[in-house]
Amino acid sequence: ARSYPEDVLSRSAQFRELLKSPPFVCLGAHDAVTAMLAEQAGAKAIYVSGFAASAIVAGQPDVGLLTQTEMFEHIRRICRVTKVPVFADADTGYGGVLDAQRTIRLWEEAGASVLHLEDQAVPKKCGHFAGKQLVSKEEMQQKLAAMLAARSDPDFFIVARTDAIAVTGLNDAIERLEAYAAVGADGRIGFEA
Repeated sequence: ARSYPEDVLSRSAQFRELLKSPPFVCLGAHDAVTAMLAEQAGAKAIYVSGFAASAIVAGQPDVGLLTQTEMFEHIRRICRVTKVPVFADADTGYGGVLDAQRTIRLWEEAGASVLHLEDQAVPKKCGHFAGKQLVSKEEMQQKLAAMLAARSDPDFFIVARTDAIAVTGLNDAIERLEAYAAVGADGRIGFEA
């Protein structure tokens, strides 16, 4: 993790401060230029979408084509030109438990403050696409626990995202989000499409 003077909050700490006084604008940025424009327009945080990154970097739909390192480089370019917290998509963690640990280390190194991890099976699909498949609750809990153990900045915010609403229904989504909270995920999102 980067060190900051005592009177300056890290981006991750800034994000946690934003959560204390919602709502705030977290504008999506497709690339470094749109991230700079979002910050200049007054966005308090920037969101880096896997869907947008896949379109910008590969010219392809978001079906898990971008590699972990391609997404890392994309996030790093955005973080280099901005000062506000960056919330970056981490897909499924790009594999198993060890891959999920590497993902959080890379996202922290890139300068991100927040990530969300999806409970989809590989190959993943954009949350808006039909035909998604899920991993077990237990596998997602293992990935989340591994990420929490691997983060070096205690303020880095980890969001667990479930796509269960469209796959197995609302009740399963709620059970999954409760299970993800039980292992310590900082935030939880139920995605419906």
